[in-house]
Formats: sequence, structure tokens, C-alpha cells
Amino acid sequence: MSDTLTQAEIDALRDAVRTGRIEEVAKAQPVEPATEIKVVSYDFRKPQLLSAEHLLALQSLHQAFAKNLQGLLFSMFKISGTTTLAAMDQVSYGEFMLSLESPTYLLGVSMGSDVGPIGMELTPPQGQMLLDMLLGGDGIKIASEPPREFSGLEMDIMRTWIDRVIEELTLAWAGTQSIVFNVFAQGVEPDQVQVAPLDTPCLCVGLKLNINDVESRLHICYPFSTLQSVFQRGDSESEASEGRRTELRQIALRAVQGVPLLADVELGRAKLTAGELESLCIGDVIKLNRRAGDPLPFNIGGREAGIGRIGIRRGQLAMSVLDLPRKGKPAPTAAAPRPVAKP
Repeated sequence: MSDTLTQAEIDALRDAVRTGRIEEVAKAQPVEPATEIKVVSYDFRKPQLLSAEHLLALQSLHQAFAKNLQGLLFSMFKISGTTTLAAMDQVSYGEFMLSLESPTYLLGVSMGSDVGPIGMELTPPQGQMLLDMLLGGDGIKIASEPPREFSGLEMDIMRTWIDRVIEELTLAWAGTQSIVFNVFAQGVEPDQVQVAPLDTPCLCVGLKLNINDVESRLHICYPFSTLQSVFQRGDSESEASEGRRTELRQIALRAVQGVPLLADVELGRAKLTAGELESLCIGDVIKLNRRAGDPLPFNIGGREAGIGRIGIRRGQLAMSVLDLPRKGKPAPTAAAPRPVAKP
């Protein structure tokens, strides 16, 4: 809190207000530089509906899809086109429809009965060029022609390319979930294919294609309700898979609980020559490489399981367990053996 004003300062302030010189006084006051604060704008009309984790997964998925399309162009047309992920924007479906050219080539694609549909658009330059190449041309001259409307026969021919694109999109999604894509509608005007209400929030993915030095775009519009169904199904499948793995581990553990295993303890070792072995008699003493009372490793089923100490319990030789390996912890080791002394 600032210091208390003196009576003289209070009187000066009253005079400034009464005479109208308050602005000049305020301007005369030195202004301290304000601390710079980073402000992030937030659009309440378009709130961020996807988490950063899901957005990153979608970005990686469509980058892989773009690389697959680049290979598809070479395998089908023997051209070295380039395909890159250009943008991922959150828009409403109405805004996506308004951004489309007319005429265009728009498709409605289903991601499964329990998921929902998506929209896919090929911009006119790309569609006309690909159609010409599918019919045996090089697509260079066609790319300079003005956009025109595709006929029903031409759209059926374009399905040859679209079906391969759908296959590559399926492969890109396979790393996240197993989804079957099916084209259920196609049209040349934006209002001929309706996959969601106009006010539905969507994620619009734009892929930039450069074919024969002509740049065009492929747009995929995912309604948020469709993506939400996809990720919810993925979470449910992950929980079910984890539950199934836990159940299988418990079944396997119960199945092997009654299996007998051989447990043994190595007291120590010694080296003998063939002559010393031949001269052994009852009552001879062989010095081992460990002292009496040293912790000893014990094995179960032929594998080292921990360390313990030898003793007597109820008149029988027994071993007290001192340490056991834990998950993520290396197996305990016994004390280093001493040099072997010859008998």
C-alpha cells in the first residue's frame, strides 16, 4: 500500500480538482513502467473442446497420413508430389461449408455406426488434375482450366483415387484405433452432403498437395461429436484390455500355484586338483570360498531368487530369507567370495 498523503498534498489535490487542472497534474506524475503480463485470448464462442493430448495425437496421425498420400501419388501416377499437413482449425460445420468452393467434390464418409460421419473435400484443381491422370493424361493442361462441375460418371471414376485415400486414412488411424471408413454420399455442391448440423463444432484438417507444381488442398472435417465417440471408445477399449490382462494374469497365477519348484542353496565352492581329489579320505576338510555365517544366494527353479542365511530350525537345516528382488529393482547379491584356499 502507498504512503498516506500529507495535508499539503490533500490541499493541492483539492485545488487541482476545483480549478480543473487535475489532468495536467496527473500527466506530470512520473509513470512507473507496468510489469509485462502475457495475456492469452479465449474465445467463449469457440471453446477448446479437445485436450492437448488428443490434439497432439491427431496431429501425428495426419502427418503420417500426409506421408502415406505422398507415396500413393508415386505408386499410382509415378509422380513425386509433396503432401504436408497445413492446418488444424476448430470451426463450426456451417463455417466449413461456407469455405468450400462451388463447384467442388465433397464426400460424406462414415467412421462406423457407433462413431459418426465426417466430411472430405477435394478442391477443384486437384480433382480435375487427378481425374485427367486417372484417364491417362498428365494433368498439366487441365490444372490451368477453370473449375467445372463433375458428372456422375466422372465422380465414379474419381472413386478409384478416393478408395485408395480412404485406405491410407484407415492405416493412419490404425495406430490409434481400428476404424472402418465408408463413403456414403458424394456431391459437387456444398449443400449436397450434410454430415452434421451447421452449428456443430468441428475440427477441420487441411492437407496441402503439390502436384505438377500446382498447389491444392484436401480437407477433412471431423465433427466434435464424432471425435468424442472415437476417443471414448478408445478409452473403453483400453480399460477393457487392461482388465482382461489383469484377469489373465490372475488365472495364470492360480494355474501355477500348485506346481512344485526346486529350491537350493549354494554353500560355497572350492577348486581341487585331480591328485587332491584322488587322495581325499573320510574326515578331510575342504575350505570353501565363503565364511560360516555369510549371506548365501538361493535359487528357485534354477534361477537366483534372493539371499538368505543358513541356520537350524527345529533340529533341521534351514535358511532365513534376508532379501528378495522387487519389481524394477535388481536382484540382491551375496557378499563377495574370498579367494579359494587349497585344502
